[in-house]
Amino acid sequence: LRGGLRVEVVGSTTIGRRTRAETAADVQLDSPRLGRLHAVVVPRAGRYWLDDLQSAGGTWLTRGRDRWRITSATELR
Repeated sequence: LRGGLRVEVVGSTTIGRRTRAETAADVQLDSPRLGRLHAVVVPRAGRYWLDDLQSAGGTWLTRGRDRWRITSATELR
């Protein structure tokens, strides 16, 4: 998403397409490229990891796709 968005992560935080469903993601974005529950950011051992939730298109970061350790400088796309 162009313009950037910063989100404070507290515990496991799901990311997905904006929806009114009961299973809505914690962070909801208006993008048809995202699944309803697309990915999750999980704190592990003092670091943060982004895991794809078996989305059709995968989750791409600055360095590749599917599962990565992330920092405040990581760009998700």
